[in-house]
Amino acid sequence: MAHNNDNPHFESGVIVDLPKERRIRGLMDELRNHLAQHPEIADRTVDLLNGDLPMGKKRDGQLVIRVTDDLLQKLDEMVPIVERMPEVANLGRVSRSSVVRMALMEGLRVMEARAA
Repeated sequence: MAHNNDNPHFESGVIVDLPKERRIRGLMDELRNHLAQHPEIADRTVDLLNGDLPMGKKRDGQLVIRVTDDLLQKLDEMVPIVERMPEVANLGRVSRSSVVRMALMEGLRVMEARAA
């Protein structure tokens, strides 16, 4: 019977998931190559991975609200409808959040018009 340290899948008492390990190493190689080809982002990426930079700049405020399941369903049903609208066709992926923002802006325009 082979000893544990003779088994390449057994490292320091831990079973190594070789496919996962290969995938991680492949991703690290891709990142290394990308950073080598784009030195302008290398330092910032290293700082980000070390936790020295925030993930994103704070640009806008965040609003958290509770809504009914029915309203969530209606918002989800609007996603494919909004995706087909010509004014958003070139903006990329439409999400539930996108639909909420559009509905909020449109609703505010209506409310402002009524208040005027």
